[in-house]
Amino acid sequence: MIPNRSSYIDAIAGTLFGMGCIWFVVLSRWEAQDAAARYGHNVDSGVLELAFALLYLGPGAMLFSVAAVAVRRRWRFAQALHWLSFVFASVPVVAAAVLYIIQPSHSAKCRTTCAAKNTWPVEVARFARPGPNPSVKGTPTSGLRPLAAAPYVERYAS
Repeated sequence: MIPNRSSYIDAIAGTLFGMGCIWFVVLSRWEAQDAAARYGHNVDSGVLELAFALLYLGPGAMLFSVAAVAVRRRWRFAQALHWLSFVFASVPVVAAAVLYIIQPSHSAKCRTTCAAKNTWPVEVARFARPGPNPSVKGTPTSGLRPLAAAPYVERYAS
């Protein structure tokens, strides 16, 4: 492996991870401020972005940056640090892709079990309340009606 090319790759990856970390921290703040403006308080808006920035992007930026310096200066453990940083960056992405590919299809299960038992998944039940819904007669969800609009929609609509 060419030391200069590896150090440049590590430096670019470290810079991208660092910029992503900063962006997700700022995005977290924006979401928290937006929730406080809309609802008058904030409970957990933006916490997932902050956790992603601090637990994945921040350590990734540090690993890639140290690996870039180590490869550039030809330290003894440079290649191990280089590959460790790439494994750290790729394992969550590969794991998420594999879990997405091997997950059983909910729609296939729902056609057989939910329709027979007249039960619906949490995603449907969370966004609808029991009651008549004349717009979709004859469908399995005809006993559900949409939730009312949030109070801030009318306030900002005019």
